Amino acid sequence: QKTASGIRCTVMKSGDRSRYAQVCVSSVYQLLDEATAKLHLPIAARRAFLANGREIKSVLEIPRNGEVFVSAQAEATIVLMDPPERTNKKVSLIYSRSFNECD
Repeated sequence: QKTASGIRCTVMKSGDRSRYAQVCVSSVYQLLDEATAKLHLPIAARRAFLANGREIKSVLEIPRNGEVFVSAQAEATIVLMDPPERTNKKVSLIYSRSFNECD
């Protein structure tokens, strides 16, 4: 079984791309703890997601220097924005996933 020695990524509060921090972690628990501390979340982060909305179960799923969204609630909102070099208009898409759904 593979183990992570340290995955560097950018964590963001779900639904708010203006709140972010760089972390280097070796477990999902450490990722959630670091995100809670560095983002000054009032409630501990309980779940982490990739930009495509998939919940992270292992840090090995996080791409190098990837973006991770954390949430303390049962639902996560992920805001995706086009890079400014592609378009002058800011376009945002909101992905919302309820955890009551079956995968």
